[in-house]
Amino acid sequence: MKTLPSLIVLISLTACGAEVVGTAAVQAEARKQEIEAAKQIEAQYRQQTEQAMRQGMQRLQEAEGKSP
Repeated sequence: MKTLPSLIVLISLTACGAEVVGTAAVQAEARKQEIEAAKQIEAQYRQQTEQAMRQGMQRLQEAEGKSP
């Protein structure tokens, strides 16, 4: 008779552990997607910054060329 309650507790704990593992996997995947999105945004900002710097340098060179 003692084995039945023990078995019920064991099954309950096992199910709870599986749920925790599943939740952790979902959270890990969401975090991975957030990191990938952040990397893409960083790359876009880097490109925009580099482009702005090139344009600034080009304008500076043009202005220097027009100076007397």
